[in-house]
Amino acid sequence: MALLLNKGVKKITTIITENTDAMKKSIFLFIALMAASLSYAADIGKKEVVKDEASDLKGNLTVACSPDLYNLAGNWTDVFCKANPGVKVNLVKVSQGADFLSDPANDLSIVTSDYKIDKTGSAPWRMIVGRDIVVPVINRNNPYREIIEQQGISPETLSKLFREPGVTWNEITGSGNQQKVNLWVADNHSVRSALIEYLGIKDAAVMESHLLSSSRLQETLTADLYAIGFCKLTDLTGEDQAAAAAVSLLPIDKNGNGKLDYIENIYASIPAFVRGVWIGKYPRSLARPVIAYSAITPSDEAAVGLLRYIASEGQEAVGASGFISLMPNERKSKIENLPVEANAQLATVINPWQLVITVTIALMLVLLIASQIIRFNRKNSMTISEKKRVSKGSLSDGTILIPKGLLYDRSHTWAFMEANGSVKIGMDDFLQHVTGTGTRILMKKPGDKVVKGDQVLTMVQNGKQLIIHSPVSGIIRAQNTLLFTDPSLINQSPYSDGWLYQIEPTNWMNETQLLLMADKYTEWIRGEFRRLKEFLSSLVKPETPGLAYAILQDGGELTDHVLENLGPEVWEEFQTRFIDSQIHSK
Repeated sequence: MALLLNKGVKKITTIITENTDAMKKSIFLFIALMAASLSYAADIGKKEVVKDEASDLKGNLTVACSPDLYNLAGNWTDVFCKANPGVKVNLVKVSQGADFLSDPANDLSIVTSDYKIDKTGSAPWRMIVGRDIVVPVINRNNPYREIIEQQGISPETLSKLFREPGVTWNEITGSGNQQKVNLWVADNHSVRSALIEYLGIKDAAVMESHLLSSSRLQETLTADLYAIGFCKLTDLTGEDQAAAAAVSLLPIDKNGNGKLDYIENIYASIPAFVRGVWIGKYPRSLARPVIAYSAITPSDEAAVGLLRYIASEGQEAVGASGFISLMPNERKSKIENLPVEANAQLATVINPWQLVITVTIALMLVLLIASQIIRFNRKNSMTISEKKRVSKGSLSDGTILIPKGLLYDRSHTWAFMEANGSVKIGMDDFLQHVTGTGTRILMKKPGDKVVKGDQVLTMVQNGKQLIIHSPVSGIIRAQNTLLFTDPSLINQSPYSDGWLYQIEPTNWMNETQLLLMADKYTEWIRGEFRRLKEFLSSLVKPETPGLAYAILQDGGELTDHVLENLGPEVWEEFQTRFIDSQIHSK
């Protein structure tokens, strides 16, 4: 085995000497990692190893949950128990006011934040596993719906509906007759408490005359064109889809400026609304956490295994049930903070097969490295010499690669006509430096027609997304299918291996007049850096001083991949104010 490994390393070394210094450094790093792996394997009999016991979980759990979470919790426990037949879960409902934490029979409790805990006792262990949403709705056939969808309704007006009975639709919309607004609220503790907090209602008694059961509320809204109702989002995504289809979300004008701004316009559909809530465009008081509680830090293997599932794969059920799932970085954080000893046990073992497996993996790494070198050396059809990527550092116009021979578009894309008349297009080096590496991409299909400026690709990075526009018009003849499995090629080699499409151009001669050659594009990029700094500076506010550290390095230079650690709301602003503004100004 060692002889084979030595031969493999010698072969790799021979290939390395025929390539660039940058490639040498990369390969030697791989070899160093491989050597470390082998060193670990050789000493495996002397060290503690972690043995994963997830598939062998056994135990009995009692999980208490609030009634509105029963279906969601049931989905979680059913799927988890099917994957772990040795675990049995008893799911019970808890009523409002019940002391679910002090009940020794409950291993875990999953409730909304309205289920208060006893403040006199010791602080329990808790983990947020989702968010619950309260929404205002109106009849879909409300005669003022079109006006409301343009201007929204402010929190002050919503509060006035409770304080001053008899408010008319004319007072809300500024048009129409004096038809009174009929106000109704789902008789649910989560809904009532969310409204009291959001609207600053001092006397909860003013709500009593407006209360209806959830089912009765849907019936009333379906029959009454002039009603406004408050309910949970789950009421609109439940089994009674006919009733849910008869109502529409009532947009909230958060800033009270009398119109629904772009950043507030999230009400076109339930999925669009859910995404808007996730990125912070909806009032936080109306989107409240769903919490998993335990009287003490969970230590039972089955309990921690269930929590691990809920924070990972189980998040799909959260969204499907009308709640808001955790953000990707939240999921990772929740899992990492779970007790380690409950997920794995330490044992001193001597496992000769571990050594064999490790050496086999090392040999596979050798072959993988060799294939990557061969791929690195192959000549692409564009014959463009590119710099090797350097480690993440500062970002300036001097770090941007702009090869001559290409034509560049203000959408931060490029175009290159090949000898056969087809045009390759791709994303420029500036944009990949700003965004960082995507986790997946959404592409158009061969045969699709595109017009210059059309959406041609969506780059997704951990749920955040950026739309890329086409630099030319034509018919897509080929995709770069390598990007489906390795989107990082766009970052590593944006002008060759990271190309996006081959297009049969339909207006090439005219559109080339709008594209820039390398020299002109270099000058234009300097202006883009000024625009980028202005955009990023506008994000830093007194209440978010820490954002400056994510944007700027010591010395005031921009951080490479500056958008990578910023939230989805920043990506949306970047799309609108930075990318799309250039498209629309052409």
